[in-house]
Amino acid sequence: MRCILGFWIFLIWLETVVLSVFCYTEIKPSINCSFLANYSGCERKTFPESLHPNVDCIDLSGNMLTYVNKIEGLDNLFYMDLSSNILKTVDNGAFASLRKLEYLDISNNEHLGLAVLPNVTNGLNQTNIKVLKVDQISCPGGRSNILQRHHLSYLDNTSLLELSIATNRIETLEPCVLSRLPKSIKRLSIARNRLIAAAYVLEYHSLVNVEVINASLRNSPFPFLRTISGCKENLDILKNDTVYHPALYRNRWKIRYMRYTLFQRARDSHLLSSSSDDLFLYDAFVSYTSKDRDFVIKDMIQKLEQDNGVQLLIRDRSFIPGEFKCQQIVRSIQESRKTICVVSKRYLKSAWRDYELNMARVEGVEVRKSMRYVILILLPEVCSGGYPKKISDFLKRDCFIEYPDDPAGYEEFWQRLCSALQENVQD
Repeated sequence: MRCILGFWIFLIWLETVVLSVFCYTEIKPSINCSFLANYSGCERKTFPESLHPNVDCIDLSGNMLTYVNKIEGLDNLFYMDLSSNILKTVDNGAFASLRKLEYLDISNNEHLGLAVLPNVTNGLNQTNIKVLKVDQISCPGGRSNILQRHHLSYLDNTSLLELSIATNRIETLEPCVLSRLPKSIKRLSIARNRLIAAAYVLEYHSLVNVEVINASLRNSPFPFLRTISGCKENLDILKNDTVYHPALYRNRWKIRYMRYTLFQRARDSHLLSSSSDDLFLYDAFVSYTSKDRDFVIKDMIQKLEQDNGVQLLIRDRSFIPGEFKCQQIVRSIQESRKTICVVSKRYLKSAWRDYELNMARVEGVEVRKSMRYVILILLPEVCSGGYPKKISDFLKRDCFIEYPDDPAGYEEFWQRLCSALQENVQD
């Protein structure tokens, strides 16, 4: 399968990625139970007390349950549906004693919140859990959530095949959330959230057996098709899903830029809306790798700030701890008259520096109306090895200065850089 967005490219085993906005009816799992306790829609307020010990399926969806105590004595239970109640509390390890439990659904209980996940998942490693659905357990409105490591840490040693955590206002994931999920997972749904591009996307490679990832704006993906004949029969669905992908891929950086810009405009009324020099807080935002930090901190601050009065925005001293990195990058680019990229071989391989470079490119093309808003400093190791395609458009417009490998050329280099910072951004 050809992957859709850049960060999916290393998922060579992935068979389906859902990124469209079309909606399809969710397919309910087939239940082959011999002893079903069906309480669906009965307006029950409490969990049934005297269930027959041979019950293997319980459907308590659509009731008025507010809490779930620890459930015991149902040694044959493999299916439990607690969705669409008004649950507010779940006891810690409530499902731990259900040794044969395979399917658990607590979706559509908006009063629970993500904080209840440790209580729900604690002890599931002692069960036979295969499917866990915790969709919309957070209120639809309000601030965005962060999916944290401890929320799902108890799933480590399970044999989980499908995890659905859709519609929970999740904006990002803490590091190691995905990498610590069980390697057995084949289907993962994080649909209808508020996901932003962040470092968590680099952890998808840890899901070595994943077949379907639903990261779309719809509730559930179409059925996974394992045969060519199945694909032909469902060609209309596949066509709708793929027709927009080339456009999304071509404009992916513009889409990300516009998303953060809209977010910041809603949050910060003082966000810059003009390119007038008087409105910029900094003369230049500096993009660089940690390897080149000394060059920035020592040489650039000395030559530009102290000697020439240029005000630089440098992430190591200006970024705010605790604020999302993606948002700070876009805001820094918008608040600066120019963007300087210190380009080394490591820079060209860095995902975060690629993000900064592309956000600056979009800012130049869409807002400043000029690529010369960006200045590339090409270090000698880049100049001697041939120029990569990702910076070719800047090179064609002469938006670069080569850093000399001979100290005799240093003075001329800094003079050229100061002149480039002072010139108007016009192609």
